[in-house]
Formats: sequence, structure tokens, C-alpha cells
Amino acid sequence: MRLDPRLPLYLLMGAALLLAAFVLAPRPAAAQGCARRPEIVEPLKKRFGERPAQIALSRDGRVVEVWVGPNGGWTLLSTSPEGFTCILAIGDQDWETLEAPGTPA
Repeated sequence: MRLDPRLPLYLLMGAALLLAAFVLAPRPAAAQGCARRPEIVEPLKKRFGERPAQIALSRDGRVVEVWVGPNGGWTLLSTSPEGFTCILAIGDQDWETLEAPGTPA
């Protein structure tokens, strides 16, 4: 029985596809700083004293919030309609709220 001379190439291509699938696969929510909403917001309240300061609804139905702490720290959150909240950004500089467009100066 003679093996196909292209077998090593096929094996290499298969290994490359498996590696690509592993690398490109979406990460679980927990690996992205996501969890059920209470698991995210309770530590923000208790550990950092943060409270919601800004809130908006995105076109895809997500609630986007800025939580701000008493010492100027802030956290940007996004909550899906299914109730999963993800931390999008964290900062320790003062959060500044600007006037809304159309608001008289």
C-alpha cells in the first residue's frame, strides 16, 4: 500500500485550520469581563462606591452606562437585552459630564 504523497500537506492544512478555529473562536463572556448584571454592578457599588451617572440605549437594544465613583474613577458598561453586562472601559481620571447639545450655555 502506497501513501498519497500529499498526505503531509493535508495534515498541515488540517492542523492550520484547527489552530485558526481555536484562535478566531469567540471567547466566552466571562473571559471578556462579562457576567450577569448583578455580578458586575454589585462590586462597583460596594468596592468602589460607583453609581450610574449616564445611561443610553443603543440601536441594538443594549443599555450603555457610565458609572462614576466619588474619587473620579469610572466604568463604562454595556448590558445586553439578555441581561449580560460587559465592562467596556475603566478609568481613574475624573469623569466630566458635558452639557447636552442644544442646552443653553
